[in-house]
This record gives sequence, C-alpha cells and structure tokens, in this order.
Amino acid sequence: MAITLPEYEVARLYQNSLVIYKVIEFPPRKTDRQKENEKNLTRGQFNGYLSVKGKSRIKKILSPWLNSVIEYRKAKAKIVVPKRPYLTFITLTLPAAQKHNDCEIKRVALNYFLINLQRRYNVQQYFWICETQKNGNLHFHIIVDSYIKWQSVRELWNVSIEKLGYVSAFEVEHKHRNPNSTDIHKIQNLDSIESYVMKYVSKGGGERVIRGKIWDCSKDLKKLKPYETVIDTETAALINKISHSINFRKFEDEKITVFSGDILGFTSVHSREIYRKLLTHWSECFKEIYLPKPKSNQDRPPIESEKVQYIRSINKASPQLEIDCPF
Repeated sequence: MAITLPEYEVARLYQNSLVIYKVIEFPPRKTDRQKENEKNLTRGQFNGYLSVKGKSRIKKILSPWLNSVIEYRKAKAKIVVPKRPYLTFITLTLPAAQKHNDCEIKRVALNYFLINLQRRYNVQQYFWICETQKNGNLHFHIIVDSYIKWQSVRELWNVSIEKLGYVSAFEVEHKHRNPNSTDIHKIQNLDSIESYVMKYVSKGGGERVIRGKIWDCSKDLKKLKPYETVIDTETAALINKISHSINFRKFEDEKITVFSGDILGFTSVHSREIYRKLLTHWSECFKEIYLPKPKSNQDRPPIESEKVQYIRSINKASPQLEIDCPF
C-alpha cells in the first residue's frame, strides 16, 4: 500500500513569471546510496554548459537584487544607505584571437578587472557570466551597481587583458593600442528589467564548451531569495485570475506550473496585498545587501566590569598607587 506524504503548494513570484510547486512537509530520509550519489554530484566539477538548474539559480539571485534596486530608486521616501546603487550592464570582449585557456583568462584578466572595479569605483555587488562567440573567443556580461564612464571601463579592461598580451596582439594588426573591447549602458529605466537581463545571462555557454565557472557573483547576492508564499485563499484567487487571463503563457508538468507574463503589473491591479508583500520582500533584500552590517561580538572590545573600570580610573588619577588590574 502506497503511503501519501503530506504536502502543500508554494507560489514563487518574479517580475515576469509565477512558479507553483509542491513541497513535501516531512520528506523521507535519504538512503546512504542517495547521500553518496549527492557527494559525487557536488565535487565542484563544471561541464562547460549552463544547466536548467543553473539558469534557475541565476534568476533566483538576480530577480530580488535588480528589482530591489529599481524599486528603491522609484521610492519617494528612500532608505538612507552609504551607497546609492546604479545598475550598469557591461560587455567585455577579447580584441584578438584567444590564445589562453578560459580559466587563465578568468583568473588573470577578469579577476583583476573585478577587483579594481571594487577598489576604484565603489562597486559593492556584481554578477558576471561568460559565453563564447562564433570565433571561439570568450566574452563576458557583467552587471555592477555603480555608475562608471565607458572610457574608464575600456581602459581598465584593456589593462587587464594586456596582462596576457591581447592589446599588443591587437596593435600588430590595427596599429594602435585602444581596441573597442567593451560595451556599457545603464539598465535603470527599463520596464521589464528581469526579461532584459535574463535574455543575456540565460544563454551562458555558446559555441563551445567553457572550462571552469560559467558565472559567479558577489558573496552578498548569493544570500538573496525570491519572494515565496504558501498558497492561501488570497494567493489562490490571484492564481485563478492569472490562469483565466489571455495575457499569460502556461507551462505545466508533474512537478511545477509556470505562468509567464507581466506578473508584477497584474498583481498590482488584482491583489494589492500580495503586491505590497512582494515590494516589502524586495525592500528587505535591499537592506540586506546595502545597509551596513552590525559588528559581531567578536569585533567588539571586551566589556570591562565596573570594578575593573574603577581600578583603571584610580591608576590614571594616581599612578603612584599602581593597583593591580587583572587585564
């Protein structure tokens, strides 16, 4: 006799999609064989292509980050933060035929570029993904949270790739040392920022297998999660309206149901409460990554007892007494 485990449905809301999936309340314990298989699957090996799970993971990170910044800049009463983020989209290319393996380009050129973006231009959060062009060269799409002049981006990237000799290789053919190796534009005023960005980042990979990581981001962004809610009466009512609307495409299988379309705009009209919760979630994500972190207890000096403070004050006022202090 088959045992039916208790489960419930969860809705995950993005700007342009709604995902519905089931969660088992008390999942069965994993067998030793399953645990061993999971170890084999998580040894840090990369197959050179962006998987479906990888694309999903990217969207889970980028959606709350990008939308939190957009909503922050729209808000009239803004949260006071040390840095006002300004989303910028950067594309980096190699101006000559690629001579080094992918890992070396990322380790030498990309790493140098990202470190100096943070040092020089106050970049706090970033995301990058790489793919290959038809000529086989690796190139990168990067999102950062600072305004940077295009001349500065080009200069820094050319310095970065010259560490591997690519500007010199370009000069041999073109007789100058200023290749147009970058493209930069703001993504601040787009109506559907998720769709725009995911169009680029979901391609990941390209014409050939890529060695090493295909994408990565700053540490704080990895902590972000999209807005999710257990499906209650209000959420079910919203889903019902979406399912009967001609403005959404539906995909469904045994595990998930996905509605694609302007979820944010539709929710703002048909369910103000869920819309408010979604904006609140993005606001909390914004605070998580842009408000200063409180110092941990380890960073604070030890608190002295009143007795020790009294002894120190006596020693300072009357050095000749020299009362022993335990610290």
